[in-house]
Amino acid sequence: MIINRVLMLLITFIMPFVISKHVDRAVSKVPIIAATLCYWCGVLLFSENEKAILIAIIFGSMIIVEIFIDYWTQDIIPVYIYGAMILSGILHLLFNEDLLGHLFNSVLVFLGYYVLYILARWYYKEEAFGFGDVLLILGIGFFMPKDFLILASLLPFYLALIHLIFLKILGHKLDRSLKIPFGPYIGVSAIILYFVGDLILKGFIFVFMR
Repeated sequence: MIINRVLMLLITFIMPFVISKHVDRAVSKVPIIAATLCYWCGVLLFSENEKAILIAIIFGSMIIVEIFIDYWTQDIIPVYIYGAMILSGILHLLFNEDLLGHLFNSVLVFLGYYVLYILARWYYKEEAFGFGDVLLILGIGFFMPKDFLILASLLPFYLALIHLIFLKILGHKLDRSLKIPFGPYIGVSAIILYFVGDLILKGFIFVFMR
C-alpha cells in the first residue's frame, strides 16, 4: 500500500508538467502546477479508496486545467480534457455499487443543465454559459458520489453569487457586459465536494431541510 502511494505521488508530481505543455500560452503554468500538486497530494494522503486514486488523479488534473483555461482565456477547452474527464468518470462508476442508480442521477443532472443551457440561450439570445459547462457537469456527475450530485449542480451558482457580491464590494460595475466564465465555479465546487462534501451536505440539510 505504501509503495503504491509513493508511485502515485510521483505520477502526481509529473502529470502537471506534462499537462501544462498543452495549455495555451496565455495561461500561466505556475498556478496550474501548484494547484495540481497541492490538491492531489491531499488526495494521496487522505483518500481511502485505493483502487480509484489514479482515476481521481487524472480526473482532478483535468478539472484544474479546465478552471484556469476557462478563467483566464474564456476560450474553448481542448476536447481531450473533457474526453479524459468523462472517461475517467465512467471508469469510476465501475467502483460504484449502485451503478444504475448513480448513472441515472448523473444523466438527470446533465439533462437539467442542458435544459438550463437551452433556456438561457433562448432568453439572452446568446450563450449565457457554454455547452462545455454542460459536458463538465456530466463528467463530474459520473465521478461524484451519488449523494453529492444535487450539491454539485447547485453549489456553482452559490459560488458565482458570492463572487459577484465580492466584485460589487470591490467597486466593479455589474451589468450584462460583464462576462465571467461559469466553468471554474463548477470545477471548484467539485474539488470542494471531493474533500468536504459530507460536511457541506450536512450543512445544506441543516439550513434548508430542518
